[in-house]
Amino acid sequence: MKTFIKNYSALLFTLVAVLIALGAWFYPFRSEKISLSLASSENVALSPDPEITKAGSLEFLYNDEKVPNLISTKFRIKNSGNEPLQEKDFLNGFNIVFPEDSKIISYQLTQIQPHGKYNLFQQNFLNKKSDFELSFNPSLLNAGDIFDIDVLTTRSKQFEDRVGYFPEEIKYDYQIIGISQINEVSNIETNFEKQTEAKQEFSKIMKVVGVFAAMFLLNFISSKLFPKREKRIEEPRKKSDPFYFNLVFFSIIALGVLVYGLRIAYFAWFLST
Repeated sequence: MKTFIKNYSALLFTLVAVLIALGAWFYPFRSEKISLSLASSENVALSPDPEITKAGSLEFLYNDEKVPNLISTKFRIKNSGNEPLQEKDFLNGFNIVFPEDSKIISYQLTQIQPHGKYNLFQQNFLNKKSDFELSFNPSLLNAGDIFDIDVLTTRSKQFEDRVGYFPEEIKYDYQIIGISQINEVSNIETNFEKQTEAKQEFSKIMKVVGVFAAMFLLNFISSKLFPKREKRIEEPRKKSDPFYFNLVFFSIIALGVLVYGLRIAYFAWFLST
């Protein structure tokens, strides 16, 4: 045993390191106990061409009110921690502040995770504080809950090369117990989106596994149909034989593929949406 450990100590340490890395990957690092993530995106920004509007041939009207432009912005908020956030935790709400030259025309709140749990009373979670400020005050935000806030605005300030907002122009004002700073990210995926991607990835993996299985099966059939006539007696392999090294090496690879496949299968069929 001591000789085996001495000869294969580097390999054993590599195996342990790979197992730890795979375990950390398969069981992702747990979120902070209390955490809130935010992703924002500008979907549509429409403005009549100045040359056309001078002639008065094209105007934007919203609820019979003439507006210079229309800007659609989406905010996605997720409780990315593992503890629920209650109404009492939002001391000053979570406020989305547009530039003062903006005017909020309409807004809508939709809960998209858990999927299908949307209720009309949740519209009360979102309130208009002024023409350029919205306040999000949920009565309960469970771990993993995701809300989409769709806001339609117009603004008087015009830019020659852009209609809409620069990222730094929209501010966030909040005071939430346990959260010193929200996590501003570029994208927040729902579990449904992760599930769809995982199913596609699993399909690719199964195709690769199918190819190797077919190759193994063909090799097995050919060995039975065309057996070797002469067989020589081989001496028992020594523990230092490269065969054992290759066996352990490929076992590590097979283990990695198995863990990866299990992780993908979990996301594809067992992830709660």
